[in-house]
Amino acid sequence: MRRIAFLLTAAGFLLTACGSKVPAESGTEQAKNHAELKKSGDGYSFYSKTLNREISVSTQDGVSEEYVRRCADDLENMSDALFADICEGAKQYCLWSIEMEKDALGEEYAETDAYHKVTEDTPAAEMRPLFDLYDMYIYVPDDENIAAYTLSRWCDWEVEHGIAVIIKGGALLYVGSSSAFSPWEPAYYTEGEGRAWNYARKGE
Repeated sequence: MRRIAFLLTAAGFLLTACGSKVPAESGTEQAKNHAELKKSGDGYSFYSKTLNREISVSTQDGVSEEYVRRCADDLENMSDALFADICEGAKQYCLWSIEMEKDALGEEYAETDAYHKVTEDTPAAEMRPLFDLYDMYIYVPDDENIAAYTLSRWCDWEVEHGIAVIIKGGALLYVGSSSAFSPWEPAYYTEGEGRAWNYARKGE
């Protein structure tokens, strides 16, 4: 049976004859879901359907509102595969934290919180209740045609340093503790010494 695919532009995904859907590619002009960006103090905010919460946006001086919209729209068109990679990175970050906790506490180590139950066998999707991303930071881009931004906030296993996720052009560059490095200058965390603390499956 010939499978006929047609583009459903209003929804931003491909609908095939067998009823499956393929999300619009993140980081490209194919993005179809648009964030309703609002001015908020010195920055912006919008409700993200991807993350199911209000997102606060801060920017480096010189970032245009048009570029902020590009980044917000990119988040709203994030692929399932990219979101799964984020959750997998969060799991690896959590497992590292658990090992550090065991080493520091020794016999006093106790599994008192939900994150202590995380193992290598834990499905990545089950990590979602253990971390929250609701701050977006945007640096001045080297190329305004490429969406690049940091998402950050809290995670259950690292209260002090939280969690940060850095995305550029639809690719996951970094998952780890909150860090103030630009997605346009990622070498330390993707190739240098900092790679050891980057829990993204594809830190490149």
